[in-house]
Amino acid sequence: MADSSSEVKASGTQDYTEPVEDPYNKAISYLERHNILQLFQHLTSDVIFHRPDDPLDYLIKEVQQMKEQRDKADSK
Repeated sequence: MADSSSEVKASGTQDYTEPVEDPYNKAISYLERHNILQLFQHLTSDVIFHRPDDPLDYLIKEVQQMKEQRDKADSK
């Protein structure tokens, strides 16, 4: 079974297929919209500055604290 983008109508024309957004640009847009790059820069610099014995545990606590602060601000 052919997909709809390659099906030919009885009149000999193909169905129109909407262009797909470039996956790279879509990913960059998502990262910018949610400030992901800034988040990772902040977490990375904190780990380097504090040099915790357990970096993963430190990062988890930092992210939980950030989430709690965001939730608290959102509830106001």
